[in-house]
Amino acid sequence: MRTQELRSSGCFATCCVGRGVQGRPGPGNPKGRKRKPPSIVPDLKRLFEQELRKKVTYKQNGKEQIVTKAAVGIAQLVNQFAKGDRHARRDVMALADKLGVDLLAGQDKGVQEALASNYQVILRAYVERQYDKVVQPSRVLAPPELLDDDPEDQNGS
Repeated sequence: MRTQELRSSGCFATCCVGRGVQGRPGPGNPKGRKRKPPSIVPDLKRLFEQELRKKVTYKQNGKEQIVTKAAVGIAQLVNQFAKGDRHARRDVMALADKLGVDLLAGQDKGVQEALASNYQVILRAYVERQYDKVVQPSRVLAPPELLDDDPEDQNGS
């Protein structure tokens, strides 16, 4: 009832008006709520894709090839990764994970061979450590010349 009285008197504040009415044209807001500026994200995406699709001449091993800028960028990123650039490593790992690329593809056999050669060394060291826990090592006695068998020295001290 209070809201109707305020409206009939020509005074209506934001607190008295419902959310659906706020920002609409009326006596206190003749132009209404200002529109949000349009987003530039679609335009930026379109421009980015256009630039990546553009063709450029790329020299590799003395040969000129016409490839897309995206291909050149990926090639440069992978080269930086191979040189050990930590930022390139982070980017390559993120891209490989996102695209589902296996970075160790074709290297499984080399990894298996490396593990096979080290496997015997690792296994032998493990067995030696475990063997010492189970079997007590034999006591090592000092040579006779180092032994002090004088009972007088032991009691007299």
